[in-house]
Amino acid sequence: MASSLEPYLHGLVHVMLFTLPGTPFIYYGDEIGLEDTQPLQFKAPWMKWNSSANGGFTSRASHQDAPYLNQTVQGQMSAPSLLSLLKKLSLMKIKERSLLYGDFESVYSERGVYVYSRIWDQSDRFLVLLNFGKDPDTVSLTDMNLPTEATVGLSSSNQRQEGEVSLAKIHLAGGEGLVLKFPFVA
Repeated sequence: MASSLEPYLHGLVHVMLFTLPGTPFIYYGDEIGLEDTQPLQFKAPWMKWNSSANGGFTSRASHQDAPYLNQTVQGQMSAPSLLSLLKKLSLMKIKERSLLYGDFESVYSERGVYVYSRIWDQSDRFLVLLNFGKDPDTVSLTDMNLPTEATVGLSSSNQRQEGEVSLAKIHLAGGEGLVLKFPFVA
């Protein structure tokens, strides 16, 4: 899948896959952004575990130059990376009832930014903001029966600070997928 997307969208797509209803499907290698650049005799790209000439395998020559470290599992073991983002998303999907079972509701769609909510019973609620554009954008989610603030659950952008965010003015980086969390209020 990584070969079919612009690199700035890799994290956003994973945020979307893990926060939409249903079971996320990840194709082999998507967790590190593996691109399908293998020679034609190989049916599918093969995972590069480290930056050695054979990608960490002892019996298969790659017929390619040694991969860059950040294109390997070993290179992405430390945060922040696409692999660490997927680990966080997986844990969030497992732990949060609203992401597992919750209702989906479209909240906002304008200028390449799409926002939806996931709500389940009396569990914490989630807002997912997706900026499909390359350029930064600002979104205001006031007057939508939402709280005034929410907590950053996670972001596909390494620049995002944790903590509270005002829903009156949310700045999104280009290609950012942002998950905000707020509590159920009776």
